[in-house]
Amino acid sequence: MWLDRIAPNKFLCRFELRTGSLFYGILLTSAMVICTITMIVDTVNLLKNTECSKTVTSYRITAGVYCLFMLCVHLWLIWGVKKEKASVFLGWTVLTAMWLAQVCCLLLVQICLNVNDGAALAWLIVAAVVLVIPFYGILVVHGYRLEVIRDKKTQRHETETI
Repeated sequence: MWLDRIAPNKFLCRFELRTGSLFYGILLTSAMVICTITMIVDTVNLLKNTECSKTVTSYRITAGVYCLFMLCVHLWLIWGVKKEKASVFLGWTVLTAMWLAQVCCLLLVQICLNVNDGAALAWLIVAAVVLVIPFYGILVVHGYRLEVIRDKKTQRHETETI
C-alpha cells in the first residue's frame, strides 16, 4: 500500500514513532478542547442575540458537537498509544483523514470567497500549514501502527519457536 511506503520510521527524523503519536494525540486533543470551548461560548453568545437566525445557531451547535466527537477520537488515540492497540490507530487514521478532507473543503470555500479581497494568498498559506501538519501526523501514527504490528508478529514468532 502506498501509505506504508511513505510512513516515516522516526518522528521528525529523531524521535520514536510512539513519541510522535503521543505528541499528535496531545496536540490535536488540545486543539479540539479549544475549538469545543470556542463553539460553546459562541453558541451562548448567539443565543443571547435575538437577531441571529436559527440556522447560524444550529450550525454552531453542530460544530460544537463535532469538535467534542473529535476530542474523544484524539483521546482514544492517546489511550491506544499507551496500550499499543493497532486497531485504534487504524480507526483514528480513518476518522482523522475524513476530518482533514472536510477541513480541506472548508479552506477551499474560504479561498473562493476571499479571492477578490486579496486575502486568497493568506488563506493558501493557512491551508498549507493546516493541511500539512495533520497529514504528517497521520503518517506518523500509521508508521507506529506498522511498527506495533511488526513487533507483535516478531513476539508471536519467537514464542512459537520456543
